Amino acid sequence: MNPEYLDEDCTVILFGADGATDPLLYGEIVGRSPGEVFVLQEKAPVSPMTATP
Repeated sequence: MNPEYLDEDCTVILFGADGATDPLLYGEIVGRSPGEVFVLQEKAPVSPMTATP
């Protein structure tokens, strides 16, 4: 396989550090709007690793 091309056998990992500063692009990548993600995060149980005392 030529390493210059992606095909159906490739795995791609995408890291984004901007958060939702571009809501349309964020929605395309994540599959949900930033607002939907924020609502789901608020409903998620608190992890002991992220809980503040």
